[in-house]
Amino acid sequence: MKYKESRYLILCLLFFFCTKNPKTGTSYFPLIPGKEWVYTLTVLDWEEGEVDTVETGQLILSLGEKVSFEGKELYPVTAMMIFPTAKRMRVLSDTFSATFYWEENEGFIGQYRTLGAQLDTFLLLPLEKDKEWRFSSLWTFLIRDDPHYYIARSEGKDTVRVGQEKFSDAQKIRYWGEEIEGTFYLVKEYGVVKWDDREGEEGSFTEYIFEWQREE
Repeated sequence: MKYKESRYLILCLLFFFCTKNPKTGTSYFPLIPGKEWVYTLTVLDWEEGEVDTVETGQLILSLGEKVSFEGKELYPVTAMMIFPTAKRMRVLSDTFSATFYWEENEGFIGQYRTLGAQLDTFLLLPLEKDKEWRFSSLWTFLIRDDPHYYIARSEGKDTVRVGQEKFSDAQKIRYWGEEIEGTFYLVKEYGVVKWDDREGEEGSFTEYIFEWQREE
């Protein structure tokens, strides 16, 4: 399966906005200016159940102080992706970075590619089991060749393992489109702890796995 350089530019995630609990006020992703979230990335090529090649990297998200724009309070987010070696990715550099803007309100979590750009939806709130909405490719960790929109659905609570840790009360979100599908998990006070994105045919696909790393 061929890789294209544009797919490895940084896209602001996903998934790092908060979802408020009306009873406790606890959020699924507490927005704290100055905070960083670090993820490991593993890229796997699958051919009929066999792993062809593996690449590893790191994604770092840094949240800045809120800014006001056209009457809205937005959070600037800098995303940086680092690859120890660029050979596998067939790219010219082993580091990419980009800045995006997140917006949060009671009805949705959204992102702007730049100030003044069109709003793209990540989550419709509140999260409810079996709830569906249109999901923008802006909220995947990878920029694809062209913008895509998928169907996303809340699968309710689930247990997910991230490294040596187990989270038993995660919100599971699944999304799908033509030859693309994925799942990510939101945990209160942490944010997205795991993201699994697959692209390709059923028996031959590329899998991108992002796992959150706890600060030491």
